[in-house]
Amino acid sequence: MSLDAQPAERFDGTNDEMTILDADILDNSSGLTFYTALRPANPNGNPSGILGKRINQGTSAQYAYTWFFWSGDRLNVDLNTQNNRFNTGTTTFSNNTNYVLGLDFRGDIPAARRARVYSQGVKVTEAT
Repeated sequence: MSLDAQPAERFDGTNDEMTILDADILDNSSGLTFYTALRPANPNGNPSGILGKRINQGTSAQYAYTWFFWSGDRLNVDLNTQNNRFNTGTTTFSNNTNYVLGLDFRGDIPAARRARVYSQGVKVTEAT
């Protein structure tokens, strides 16, 4: 099924995966940019991943970039070692609502502006 008669990709939660070759650490890289159109089915306070990469998911000291819904229906981002996590603060996301979300990281600009999260094309947070 698609929204507004447009093609759509639906993930069922079983073996849904996209593999991308990349560097383990993003510092000094030109960065990465992700956009997604999604409709959360049940943002209930449990971690719900959109995108994630860790060398070792059981070790917080491993480099990571992870983009996920979690506590308080906020969008969270990990982009560093030791779970240097930030979230969308007062911007929350609702069940059965369509969103176009963006995440970008630029390792070659000042640290305080390196990571940005967008909702509907509007920047909702920026962090180191």
